[in-house]
Amino acid sequence: MEAVFSYLSSSYESFYELVWVFLIYAFVGWVSEVAYSAVTKGVFINRGFLNGAVCPIYGVGVVMVVSVLTPIRQNLVVLMIGSMALTTGVELLVGWLMEKAFHQHWWDYSDQPLNFKGYICLRFSIMWGFACVFVVDIVHPLIRKLIFLIPHTLGVVLEIVLMATFVTDVIITIVAVLKINKHMVILDEIDKRLDYISDKLGENIYDSVTDVKEKAIKAREAADERKAEFLENNSEVVEILKKEREELQAKAQEILSKRNAVAKRLFKAFPAMHSLRNESARLRFVEEFKNRIPRNKTK
Repeated sequence: MEAVFSYLSSSYESFYELVWVFLIYAFVGWVSEVAYSAVTKGVFINRGFLNGAVCPIYGVGVVMVVSVLTPIRQNLVVLMIGSMALTTGVELLVGWLMEKAFHQHWWDYSDQPLNFKGYICLRFSIMWGFACVFVVDIVHPLIRKLIFLIPHTLGVVLEIVLMATFVTDVIITIVAVLKINKHMVILDEIDKRLDYISDKLGENIYDSVTDVKEKAIKAREAADERKAEFLENNSEVVEILKKEREELQAKAQEILSKRNAVAKRLFKAFPAMHSLRNESARLRFVEEFKNRIPRNKTK
């Protein structure tokens, strides 16, 4: 019985430590992403998927590396290779899962040499490897000492509060992304219907044009006559289609004009993100938010 209690006690302590490792490195990863963006682009951008100052993928990656590779930290070559394998695996899995869940490709390394479907590439795998060697060998021993400097009861309370905040942030962000996807589907359907209306209104108007270079003037005159005839003979249909077009355009503008702070942040944070189903709708979202940013700043 004493052995069981001892095992459970040690497991509890390990879990307590790993939660802190996750929280700390998720924050450190967020700081790194923001700093990188500030240096390369000269602007502050919240580069995380979530609204808070955390990048969970960094926390998960370091937890795995620390848990698995700390016993072999003295062998730098094995530590480097193991770090590359683990972090690259995490990045690949997270990218794939997010794509399947949200139908979005969130980052894209397709322009990098030796990449795999844009999810991972050799350059960043090597960078993660060096970073993890530095963390495991130099940074983490200090972080571990700091963790155990926190009074245990206070540490547990802080973990509960921070994890509750993290979970709430995850839920809010997922709901927002699902709403964005729903709006994209609606916009895509609106675009298809508008294309149909445009084709219908222009039906049989310019089909007499067979050779633009030789019959440009004649074709234009014939087209004008046929257009006038079509509009006169189908005035009721034309009015119905025009009214529907106006309603659809108004509906699309209403969707685009809704100020979703999460959507704007995500489009800024993941400029390489593209939709696997409704890319044209996503681009309309991006352009709309870009156009609104200057007006928002002047308020």
